[in-house]
Amino acid sequence: MDTIIMSSRPKAGARLRKWLSLPCLGLLCSGVPTALSAAEWTIVPRVNIDQVYSDNVRLQSEAAAQAEFVTTVEPGIAVRGNGRRLNLAFDYNLETLVYKRDADSNAINHQMQLSGDAELWKQIAFLEFRATRSQENSNTLSGAGTDNISVSNNRTDVQTYSLTPIFRHRLGNYIDVESRTTINQVSNETGSTRSTSTSFGSTATLSSGDYFARLPWSISVTDRRVTNSSGTKNTFKKLQSEARYNFSRKYGVLARLASERNEFSSNQPETGGASWDLGFTWTPSPRTEIELGGGRRFFGNSVFLDLSHRTRRMLFTASFSEDITTSRDEQLERILVPLVDAAGIAVFDPISGAQISVPIDNLTSSEEVIVQSRFDGSVTYEGRRTTLGLTGFSSFRTGQLNGAESEVIGSSLTLNHKLNRLISMDGRLGFQSTSSGTQEDQRFNWSVSMRGTLGRSLSASVGYDYVTLKSSVAANEFDENRIRIGVVASF
Repeated sequence: MDTIIMSSRPKAGARLRKWLSLPCLGLLCSGVPTALSAAEWTIVPRVNIDQVYSDNVRLQSEAAAQAEFVTTVEPGIAVRGNGRRLNLAFDYNLETLVYKRDADSNAINHQMQLSGDAELWKQIAFLEFRATRSQENSNTLSGAGTDNISVSNNRTDVQTYSLTPIFRHRLGNYIDVESRTTINQVSNETGSTRSTSTSFGSTATLSSGDYFARLPWSISVTDRRVTNSSGTKNTFKKLQSEARYNFSRKYGVLARLASERNEFSSNQPETGGASWDLGFTWTPSPRTEIELGGGRRFFGNSVFLDLSHRTRRMLFTASFSEDITTSRDEQLERILVPLVDAAGIAVFDPISGAQISVPIDNLTSSEEVIVQSRFDGSVTYEGRRTTLGLTGFSSFRTGQLNGAESEVIGSSLTLNHKLNRLISMDGRLGFQSTSSGTQEDQRFNWSVSMRGTLGRSLSASVGYDYVTLKSSVAANEFDENRIRIGVVASF
């Protein structure tokens, strides 16, 4: 249970939250019912039943490997609401795991993702919201699995929510005004141990209107405070101005100036100060966009890149950024059920029978602020019957308190091929290399499966998975083979 501290005189932050809650509550009461009634709703209940055989369910060394049959039963529901004033997506799974040989490992897990936005007051007041519940590894440096079938004491329940009221106003064609207030919380619970962090932040932005089409600019002020259940507090304040100049439709330059005042536990020389960025933009065609530049932050030089290129059948993307982040920030941003495809087109997939997996590139759950340099790239080909995707990433992190450095590099190749109108085949190859301190791990996995439609609302699948982990810590090494067969029924 969270601790509540009371005093005779509310602090400024508490008074501000109370002041903001009154108009926000009024807007919710008046605007949400109208938005709900105006949206078009799609509701799909379902149940997934899988039988899985694993020859190493505990992900241990070959000598200690234990084989197991696992039955998974997952009733769930997918809801989509789309309207002029409301967009909502909700997915829920009640995952039941039954182990044939080890009944003590039987478990029930709740998995959920909610996201959406609403227009509460026409062109003035808006609301963005998001919530998730999932299970992930508390430490991926100890032979971690990617789903709940693997029996491990390394799993933790993660719950997040975020609520953002937004107010916008336009001053003719000259200035657009926006104010955002965000409240979010992240909770990690393992057994009887629970850690919680709560954030309250606000951002005010003045940006140019249509009159400044050739010289767009913006000025923003951000103030965010994070309170952890351990008692530590982090504060992030930033004043930033940005200006762009478009020489033509194809070429442009940009400049940013900022001042940061951050307060968090650190053994580094600086936690804030002045910063700047300079860059250029190139848009040779409506299908190609490139933004590239560099600058300096309190932690050193920084580089940024954002690239996308589309052809009739292919999509190329690449991005690079250097910024400060935390475990809680990454958990807040995690997407369990993709709502758009590689081309950014909305999709409706009520969890197609596969286990919900979480990435294993986040090494440990920690309150520490880290500086992260990250590259992401992808190539996607979409044919008439075949979809092929290649992704890669590289992440280099430096802890601001202990100075520890870690690096994670990974790539994956995915294939989907429709053999005919009723049967499709999926394949995946994946590799990840992790280096943290004196420990180095290399993980390789591949899988293949086939899915067939048995009726209007019934499908079946069969598949094989293999994963191997090689580590400088011998106790972490393992190999696992899985065979799985399952059915998905929707109603």
